[in-house]
Amino acid sequence: MSTASLRHLVRLYNPIRQATRKPPLPVFRHTGHILHSRPATVRARVSPSRTSFEKVRFTASDVPPLDFWTEHLQQPWFESDDESPYKVGAAACHSACRRYAALAIQDKPGWRQQALTTSPTISSSGAYSSRGGDDGGGKVSLHTLNYVVAMLIRSATAGHLATHIVHSGVMLGYPPSVLTMARLGLERDLLDRPQFLPTKEALHKLATLDPVPTFPSSSKSKSNKPGATKQPGRGSSSSSSDDDDYYYLPDALTAVGLIHARRKEPQGDKRAVRYFDQARAAAASTSTTTATPLAPPSGGPGIWQWRASAVLALVEVYLRRGQRDLARALLRESVPELDNAEACYQYAQLLLPPEDGGEGEGGGEDENEKVEKKNYAERVALLERAAVSGVEEAAREMSRVELRRLEEDDEKEKKKKKAGGKGLSEREKKDRRFMVEEWLVIAGDKGVV
Repeated sequence: MSTASLRHLVRLYNPIRQATRKPPLPVFRHTGHILHSRPATVRARVSPSRTSFEKVRFTASDVPPLDFWTEHLQQPWFESDDESPYKVGAAACHSACRRYAALAIQDKPGWRQQALTTSPTISSSGAYSSRGGDDGGGKVSLHTLNYVVAMLIRSATAGHLATHIVHSGVMLGYPPSVLTMARLGLERDLLDRPQFLPTKEALHKLATLDPVPTFPSSSKSKSNKPGATKQPGRGSSSSSSDDDDYYYLPDALTAVGLIHARRKEPQGDKRAVRYFDQARAAAASTSTTTATPLAPPSGGPGIWQWRASAVLALVEVYLRRGQRDLARALLRESVPELDNAEACYQYAQLLLPPEDGGEGEGGGEDENEKVEKKNYAERVALLERAAVSGVEEAAREMSRVELRRLEEDDEKEKKKKKAGGKGLSEREKKDRRFMVEEWLVIAGDKGVV
């Protein structure tokens, strides 16, 4: 028996020994140092609570320097020449942010009610300051801090400071802060978490204002405005006027409607439709009054800034109910005014006949083909608008449209060559293929048609 055969036989005879053979122990060299074994520290996870956003998780060094504000302050946030109290500047934002951080870190009892105001900055003499910041003795304006937050989100280190500012506005019932925090909770599906309870309470309070009053245009004094009601627990020095609150009523009603619509159940849909209808009525009322002197930063109408969200949510409700015609009619009315990419895509989808015939459709193959041909040009235009704005599904469909056009051109070219004519040049064919690839790049899945 050969040596190799013998070794193989030994391994077969004693497999357990081979399997249980232990690896050699590592050799440690003594270096004169004593080794200590330290158990891994495990941090207990703290559950979020109602006061989570009130905790200070920043320092004074997190306030960006003046250069940051000068760089990021853009129109229409520059100081105005007409001494308007609603315009702010870089120095005002820097000063307001520094003073807010100092107040929050000190955390004296009642500091928000005593040091913050939702009016343009009031100086120690009681006069309005057009700079909107700390003038050495006045209150810090949440109006200015609202712009501060818009710029702090561009800073890599001031996220906790921005969240703290917005939450302070929520605690004081400042409508822009309430809507900002509500939007954050809706986008991340966190509104039912304990830390967002103050936001939901402030939002429902804002959405339950009395019907919008009509104020005479010549009225300058709030005491002469009929129908104005004071919200309980809101002081004149630390909250905006009721007139300004009405400006945000349509958006507040829309936010509450979105909360109900996201439940995707019949009762929630019913409540959502009611709130959206109230938002539409409130927007129509506020647009015909002079009750809102606080103009939006863009200088535009801005009465119903959340209208696109309301329309898209209402379309989903209609589709869940099988009311396809109502959804299509709503988008036909809204798309030209909204100029919203998602609305364009949804409308383009509703221009196609439903697969099962659907409500108000013929359902036959010939009839569906006629509907598709009739709406083809409008649908492609809508898809293109949505695709260039980054809607991936629209870009995917546009790649198919371009590919279909390329195939049709190939067929036409073959017929022209048979008839002795000229077809597309190589450059034109290359451009068409390039467009197909470009749409796929926007869709994020190049190479898949």
